[in-house]
Order: sequence, then C-alpha cells, then structure tokens
Amino acid sequence: MGIMYSGRTITMVEDLRKFATLVKKYRKQKGMTKEELCQDESELTVRQLTRIESGLSRPTLTKINFLAERLDMNLFSLMPDYTELPKEYLDLKYQLLRNTTYSDKRKIYEEEKRFEIIYENYYEDLPEEEQLIVDILTTISDVNESELIELGNHLLEDYLDQLKKKNTYTLNDLLLIKLLLIVMIHDDDIYCNPGWQLLPQIVQRLLVDDGELLIYQQFVLRDTLFLALGLFFRLGDYKKVREILDRLIQIMERTQDYQKKSLIDMFEWKYYLSFKNDKKEAKKYYESAIHFAEMIKEDMLLKKLKQEWQQDIK
Repeated sequence: MGIMYSGRTITMVEDLRKFATLVKKYRKQKGMTKEELCQDESELTVRQLTRIESGLSRPTLTKINFLAERLDMNLFSLMPDYTELPKEYLDLKYQLLRNTTYSDKRKIYEEEKRFEIIYENYYEDLPEEEQLIVDILTTISDVNESELIELGNHLLEDYLDQLKKKNTYTLNDLLLIKLLLIVMIHDDDIYCNPGWQLLPQIVQRLLVDDGELLIYQQFVLRDTLFLALGLFFRLGDYKKVREILDRLIQIMERTQDYQKKSLIDMFEWKYYLSFKNDKKEAKKYYESAIHFAEMIKEDMLLKKLKQEWQQDIK
C-alpha cells in the first residue's frame, strides 16, 4: 500500500485559471474525453477534473503529477508557481491526525479549538484535497460524539465507489476508511452497511507492509487498524484479529511511538480471554496496559481500561 501526499498548492487566482486553461487545452489537443483521461477514476474522478478545468479546484501536486503523466507532458510545463501550506495549519492538522481524546472533556475542547482556528483562518484558501481532510476529521469527531451515522454516510456516499478501485491509499483515503469503520461500529445493522462488502478488501490492503509511509500517515493507519480490530472482535474472527494486532505492534516498533501501547495491550488481553481462554496471560497484558497508562498520565484512559477489564472477566 502506498500513500501519496503533497504539502503544496496553487495559490493565486490567475495561476489557478492559467492551470485550468492549460489542462483543458492539452486534453483536447490529445483528443481525450474527461472519462478517458481519468481512466478508472482511482486517482482523479471526472467530477474533480471538471472542477479543475473550471478553475474551481486547487489541485495538489499528486493530482498535477497524474495529469502530466496522462497528458504526456513535462510536469513543470504544466505546473504554475507553488507555495507551501501555512506552517500553523500543518501543525494543527498534525495534532488532529495524531491525538486521541478518550472522551476527555479537556482534550475535546482542545480539538474543537484547533478546528475553529482552521475554519476561521485557513479553510477557504486550502486546496480541495486539504479541505476534504478537514471535512473528514470534523465528521469523524461529530460521529464519535453523537453516534449519528447519517453524518458519516452523507460524506461517504461520494467516495465509496472510488475506494473500491484503489490499489494504493492516499491520506484522504485512509481518513475516509477510518470514517467508514467508525460508521460501521455505530451501525446496529452492520451487514446492511454499504461498507460491509468492501471491508475484507480494505483491511487486506491495510495489512500490507509499507515502510515508506510518513510518520503522520503511520498514525492514521494505526488508528484505522484499531477500528478494524474492534470490528473483527465483534465478528469473532480471531485470525484477522491476530493479523491486525501483529501489524499494530510492527507500526509501534517502527515509529517508536508508544502512545497507543495500552490499547494494544487491551486488545491482547481480550484476544487471550476470548479466543485462547487464557486468563493468566490476559492478566499480564492488563497489568502492562495499566502500568503504561499510569506512566503517560492518561487518567481517562486508565479509568476506561479498569472498567473494560472488570467487564471482560465477569
């Protein structure tokens, strides 16, 4: 699985118009329809191309690379002046991608403030793909707080077909998958959920090792795998549970980020209780989870771990 992402975007309106004109001109010179240029729409949809050619969408470098390849052009003959996205925005986005609230009121407040700053100061000037990242993150937060799956389904409707065609996942794709899994977790009728048929394909691709992911992409992949883990526990598929746990351990060791070690330990104890009937081994993981939560001073997580253990050993 690969992740494609750029931190750069077209800025000035005249540059955007110039780019739109060039794309449309060269596409027509090649005698290509929009559908032919977009191929299977796994990298660029016809709708996205229409917005680009109309000067309504700020494409990222990933999209421009794809267009240059399809039009058989040199990248720099197609690409106008680029500039980095604002550092504060990138920092805020990084925190939103990495942090977990654990239903802690203080952390939820901090998350809301980050969204507020982004929407007030940066959102309107972001490229379409960056706006989508913010939209997905906001929707994930809303669904988690309200458990109203309709909020997530509304956003997912436009992208599920595109996900089916993907061989590699962008950051946006991973976030859409994360949202899809959250919606499925909150869905009382999971087998009728539109994402149900897509689940095996998605998870199999998430399990493929890719040592070239950027660090923040590893965070999103990790959190998405945790959601998949919860779903497969619910489905009683112990083989898939073991595969996902091993992948999460691999990511933790590679990134040297132990922020979620207590959660891995929690799922380990559940695995040994549910599938191995080994309470002694499960208790080792419980004690490890508690020890690490105490060490990183995550009081809300500590409380939830203790409650979960008591419920599991009843």
